[in-house]
Amino acid sequence: MSDQVYRVTYPGMTWAIYRELEVHLAQILSERPQILLRTNPVYDYNLDQVESLLFTPTENESSRTLICDVLMHYLARWRTMATQVGKATVQSRKQELLLETSDRKACLEFLTANPS
Repeated sequence: MSDQVYRVTYPGMTWAIYRELEVHLAQILSERPQILLRTNPVYDYNLDQVESLLFTPTENESSRTLICDVLMHYLARWRTMATQVGKATVQSRKQELLLETSDRKACLEFLTANPS
């Protein structure tokens, strides 16, 4: 199993929607995703309380496909909210995928890539 951890960021998306995303991904993954709260001591009303969500995808291709579908669903559903402050992304240690300009195939390839 891969030890690769991915970070999903939808800037401007509310905590409640991140919790909903966490629950959806938990239904697919073997480990529950982790929500990272924003740690900046300076309060900015335009930023949500969440910095990002961390998860480790499974090696099962159908599960990775479902993960991509869920990530793209949240982008499509909350695009206006999620892009008020910045870009919606998925990051690994060394790579970043811009969800706004990606499709399901690009997302799946990104989650399938071997970390180096």
